[in-house]
Amino acid sequence: MSVSSSSPTGVAEELVYRPLDKVDREEIERLHLECFPVRYSSSFYDDAVVGEHTVRDYTGPIFSLLAVKEGVGEGHKIAGAIISQFQPACNYTQYDLLDDTTKYPMVSYILTLASTSSYRRQGIATKLLSSCLSHANSNRRCGAVYLHVITYNQAAMNFYSRHGFKRVGTLMDYYFIDGKNYNAYLYVKYVNGAVPPRSMFGVIGDWFDSALSYFGL
Repeated sequence: MSVSSSSPTGVAEELVYRPLDKVDREEIERLHLECFPVRYSSSFYDDAVVGEHTVRDYTGPIFSLLAVKEGVGEGHKIAGAIISQFQPACNYTQYDLLDDTTKYPMVSYILTLASTSSYRRQGIATKLLSSCLSHANSNRRCGAVYLHVITYNQAAMNFYSRHGFKRVGTLMDYYFIDGKNYNAYLYVKYVNGAVPPRSMFGVIGDWFDSALSYFGL
Protein backbone atom coordinates (compact mmCIF):
# COMPACT_ATOMS: atom_id res chain seq x y z
CA MET A 1 0.00 0.00 0.00
CA SER A 2 1.58 3.24 -1.10
CA VAL A 3 0.00 6.03 0.89
CA SER A 4 1.06 9.25 2.50
CA SER A 5 -1.79 11.58 3.20
CA SER A 6 -2.94 14.28 5.55
CA SER A 7 -6.39 15.81 5.92
CA PRO A 8 -8.10 16.64 2.61
CA THR A 9 -6.92 19.96 1.17
CA GLY A 10 -8.18 22.20 -1.61
CA VAL A 11 -6.27 20.05 -4.10
CA ALA A 12 -8.10 16.90 -3.01
CA GLU A 13 -11.45 18.67 -3.14
CA GLU A 14 -10.83 20.01 -6.65
CA LEU A 15 -10.23 16.59 -8.19
CA VAL A 16 -12.94 14.55 -9.89
CA TYR A 17 -13.80 11.24 -8.18
CA ARG A 18 -15.21 8.39 -10.23
CA PRO A 19 -14.98 4.58 -10.63
CA LEU A 20 -12.44 2.91 -12.88
CA ASP A 21 -13.35 2.56 -16.53
CA LYS A 22 -11.88 0.57 -19.41
CA VAL A 23 -10.20 3.73 -20.74
CA ASP A 24 -8.12 3.83 -17.53
CA ARG A 25 -6.45 0.45 -18.12
CA GLU A 26 -2.98 1.71 -19.10
CA GLU A 27 -2.84 4.58 -16.65
CA ILE A 28 -3.97 2.55 -13.63
CA GLU A 29 -1.18 0.08 -14.39
CA ARG A 30 1.34 2.94 -14.59
CA LEU A 31 0.14 4.19 -11.21
CA HIS A 32 0.73 0.79 -9.63
CA LEU A 33 4.15 0.43 -11.24
CA GLU A 34 5.12 3.80 -9.79
CA CYS A 35 3.76 3.19 -6.30
CA PHE A 36 4.23 -0.50 -5.51
CA PRO A 37 7.24 -2.86 -5.47
CA VAL A 38 4.78 -5.71 -6.09
CA ARG A 39 4.16 -6.47 -9.76
CA TYR A 40 0.49 -7.28 -10.33
CA SER A 41 -0.60 -9.54 -13.16
CA SER A 42 -2.25 -8.22 -16.32
CA SER A 43 -5.44 -9.99 -15.28
CA PHE A 44 -5.57 -7.87 -12.11
CA TYR A 45 -5.78 -4.68 -14.17
CA ASP A 46 -8.16 -6.27 -16.67
CA ASP A 47 -10.46 -7.28 -13.80
CA ALA A 48 -10.21 -3.88 -12.11
CA VAL A 49 -11.44 -1.91 -15.11
CA VAL A 50 -14.40 -4.21 -15.73
CA GLY A 51 -15.34 -4.27 -12.04
CA GLU A 52 -14.98 -7.95 -11.17
CA HIS A 53 -12.08 -9.82 -9.61
CA THR A 54 -11.22 -13.34 -8.43
CA VAL A 55 -9.41 -13.88 -5.11
CA ARG A 56 -9.02 -17.32 -3.49
CA ASP A 57 -11.57 -18.92 -5.84
CA TYR A 58 -14.15 -16.23 -5.08
CA THR A 59 -15.28 -13.99 -7.93
CA GLY A 60 -17.25 -10.87 -7.15
CA PRO A 61 -17.69 -7.18 -7.94
CA ILE A 62 -15.07 -4.69 -6.85
CA PHE A 63 -15.31 -1.16 -5.53
CA SER A 64 -13.00 1.31 -7.23
CA LEU A 65 -12.57 5.04 -6.97
CA LEU A 66 -10.18 7.31 -8.82
CA ALA A 67 -9.06 10.82 -8.00
CA VAL A 68 -8.68 12.40 -11.43
CA LYS A 69 -7.19 15.69 -12.57
CA GLU A 70 -9.15 16.57 -15.67
CA GLY A 71 -7.65 18.34 -18.65
CA VAL A 72 -4.11 16.95 -18.26
CA GLY A 73 -2.19 15.57 -21.22
CA GLU A 74 -4.57 13.62 -23.43
CA GLY A 75 -7.54 14.35 -21.22
CA HIS A 76 -6.95 13.41 -17.57
CA LYS A 77 -4.39 12.21 -15.04
CA ILE A 78 -5.04 9.73 -12.24
CA ALA A 79 -3.78 11.30 -9.03
CA GLY A 80 -4.85 8.40 -6.81
CA ALA A 81 -6.92 5.23 -6.70
CA ILE A 82 -8.40 2.68 -4.34
CA ILE A 83 -9.59 -0.82 -5.23
CA SER A 84 -11.44 -3.07 -2.78
CA GLN A 85 -13.78 -6.04 -2.80
CA PHE A 86 -16.37 -7.65 -0.53
CA GLN A 87 -15.37 -11.25 0.16
CA PRO A 88 -16.73 -14.08 2.30
CA ALA A 89 -15.21 -13.84 5.79
CA CYS A 90 -14.65 -17.60 5.78
CA ASN A 91 -12.27 -17.26 2.82
CA TYR A 92 -9.66 -15.61 5.00
CA THR A 93 -7.94 -18.53 6.67
CA GLN A 94 -4.71 -17.06 8.11
CA TYR A 95 -6.54 -15.39 11.00
CA ASP A 96 -10.07 -15.34 12.37
CA LEU A 97 -11.15 -11.78 11.62
CA LEU A 98 -14.63 -11.74 13.19
CA ASP A 99 -16.34 -13.00 16.31
CA ASP A 100 -19.68 -13.62 14.54
CA THR A 101 -19.50 -14.69 10.91
CA THR A 102 -23.20 -15.58 10.88
CA LYS A 103 -24.25 -11.98 11.41
CA TYR A 104 -21.27 -10.67 9.44
CA PRO A 105 -20.51 -13.17 6.68
CA MET A 106 -18.60 -10.63 4.56
CA VAL A 107 -15.44 -8.57 4.88
CA SER A 108 -14.03 -5.83 2.66
CA TYR A 109 -10.49 -6.35 1.36
CA ILE A 110 -8.53 -3.29 0.24
CA LEU A 111 -6.45 -4.63 -2.61
CA THR A 112 -4.60 -1.39 -3.35
CA LEU A 113 -4.59 2.27 -2.35
CA ALA A 114 -2.13 4.69 -3.90
CA SER A 115 -1.50 8.26 -4.91
CA THR A 116 1.12 9.57 -7.32
CA SER A 117 4.24 11.22 -5.92
CA SER A 118 3.22 14.66 -7.19
CA TYR A 119 -0.13 14.49 -5.37
CA ARG A 120 0.92 13.01 -2.02
CA ARG A 121 0.23 14.69 1.31
CA GLN A 122 -2.74 16.47 -0.21
CA GLY A 123 -5.39 14.38 1.56
CA ILE A 124 -6.23 12.32 -1.52
CA ALA A 125 -5.57 8.93 0.08
CA THR A 126 -7.64 9.98 3.09
CA LYS A 127 -10.57 10.92 0.88
CA LEU A 128 -10.33 7.67 -1.09
CA LEU A 129 -10.12 5.57 2.07
CA SER A 130 -13.09 7.42 3.59
CA SER A 131 -15.21 6.54 0.56
CA CYS A 132 -14.14 2.90 0.77
CA LEU A 133 -15.05 2.75 4.46
CA SER A 134 -18.44 4.31 3.75
CA HIS A 135 -18.97 1.66 1.09
CA ALA A 136 -18.16 -1.07 3.62
CA ASN A 137 -20.48 0.46 6.22
CA SER A 138 -23.30 0.52 3.68
CA ASN A 139 -23.29 -3.29 3.62
CA ARG A 140 -24.70 -4.38 6.99
CA ARG A 141 -23.43 -7.91 6.35
CA CYS A 142 -19.83 -6.63 6.29
CA GLY A 143 -18.03 -6.72 9.63
CA ALA A 144 -14.50 -5.62 8.85
CA VAL A 145 -12.20 -3.91 6.39
CA TYR A 146 -8.74 -5.43 6.12
CA LEU A 147 -5.52 -5.06 4.15
CA HIS A 148 -1.87 -6.05 4.09
CA VAL A 149 1.16 -3.77 4.52
CA ILE A 150 4.75 -4.80 3.81
CA THR A 151 6.64 -4.63 7.09
CA TYR A 152 9.07 -1.88 6.08
CA ASN A 153 6.40 0.59 4.89
CA GLN A 154 6.21 2.74 8.01
CA ALA A 155 4.34 5.54 6.23
CA ALA A 156 1.49 3.17 5.32
CA MET A 157 1.40 1.77 8.86
CA ASN A 158 1.13 5.27 10.30
CA PHE A 159 -1.56 6.20 7.81
CA TYR A 160 -3.83 3.25 8.57
CA SER A 161 -3.29 3.56 12.32
CA ARG A 162 -4.41 7.18 12.16
CA HIS A 163 -7.61 6.02 10.48
CA GLY A 164 -8.52 3.48 13.12
CA PHE A 165 -6.97 0.29 11.73
CA LYS A 166 -5.32 -2.12 14.15
CA ARG A 167 -2.39 -4.40 13.39
CA VAL A 168 -3.57 -7.88 14.34
CA GLY A 169 -1.06 -10.27 12.81
CA THR A 170 1.96 -11.01 10.67
CA LEU A 171 1.98 -13.09 7.51
CA MET A 172 5.36 -14.63 6.89
CA ASP A 173 6.82 -14.49 3.36
CA TYR A 174 3.62 -12.95 2.04
CA TYR A 175 5.33 -10.92 -0.68
CA PHE A 176 7.92 -12.11 -3.20
CA ILE A 177 9.75 -9.14 -4.71
CA ASP A 178 12.87 -9.22 -6.87
CA GLY A 179 13.72 -12.74 -5.79
CA LYS A 180 13.29 -12.09 -2.06
CA ASN A 181 10.53 -12.87 0.44
CA TYR A 182 9.03 -10.16 2.65
CA ASN A 183 6.59 -10.39 5.53
CA ALA A 184 3.32 -8.47 5.70
CA TYR A 185 1.31 -7.03 8.57
CA LEU A 186 -2.43 -7.58 8.67
CA TYR A 187 -4.45 -4.45 9.50
CA VAL A 188 -8.18 -4.52 10.34
CA LYS A 189 -10.87 -1.94 11.05
CA TYR A 190 -14.23 -3.16 12.32
CA VAL A 191 -17.47 -1.73 10.94
CA ASN A 192 -21.22 -2.05 11.53
CA GLY A 193 -20.75 -2.96 15.19
CA ALA A 194 -18.68 -6.09 14.54
CA VAL A 195 -15.95 -7.13 16.98
CA PRO A 196 -12.84 -9.31 16.74
CA PRO A 197 -12.92 -12.93 17.88
CA ARG A 198 -12.60 -13.39 21.63
CA SER A 199 -9.37 -15.34 21.79
CA MET A 200 -7.64 -16.55 24.93
CA PHE A 201 -5.30 -13.58 24.64
CA GLY A 202 -8.34 -11.32 24.66
CA VAL A 203 -9.71 -12.97 27.77
CA ILE A 204 -6.38 -12.56 29.55
CA GLY A 205 -6.16 -8.96 28.40
CA ASP A 206 -9.66 -8.22 29.71
CA TRP A 207 -8.80 -9.79 33.05
CA PHE A 208 -5.59 -7.77 33.32
CA ASP A 209 -7.39 -4.52 32.46
CA SER A 210 -10.09 -5.28 35.03
CA ALA A 211 -7.47 -5.95 37.68
CA LEU A 212 -5.71 -2.67 36.99
CA SER A 213 -9.04 -0.84 37.14
CA TYR A 214 -9.95 -2.53 40.41
CA PHE A 215 -6.73 -1.38 42.06
CA GLY A 216 -7.03 2.09 40.55
CA LEU A 217 -3.99 1.70 38.30
